[in-house]
Amino acid sequence: MKNELIKIRRALELLQENSFLFKNFPNGCCGSSCYLIATYLEEKGLGTFDYIWGQKENALETHAWLLSKGEQYIIDLTADQFDCEPIIYLKGEHPLSSIFNQQSNLGNASIQTGSSVDSTYYFEYERFKNLLSKLDEE
Repeated sequence: MKNELIKIRRALELLQENSFLFKNFPNGCCGSSCYLIATYLEEKGLGTFDYIWGQKENALETHAWLLSKGEQYIIDLTADQFDCEPIIYLKGEHPLSSIFNQQSNLGNASIQTGSSVDSTYYFEYERFKNLLSKLDEE
């Protein structure tokens, strides 16, 4: 899984070159990234993932990450916007849980089987998959 996440992170970095949603990646891209990552991993048969939304107490700053159903693994490929590792894949508590201590599980993050999102995400997801295919060819 870790190698797959490294490739996904690279595709997200490349996506910012021609994307409004990802132009400042990883800054401000945690939610959008969650949708694409969850959809891709689900499509690959690597699990189903919930969208976890965290907010700082008494602040407007928020962050989002994924939580796998069943095994309870955390996936966060945008944590480096908060001076964490760029790829978090672990079982247990998110390193940013103490900062974003007001958390909600918003359910399945996949744009195919879960979340109802703006159609922009479907376009971005196709671009994301194309980038991943190109990375596989390298």
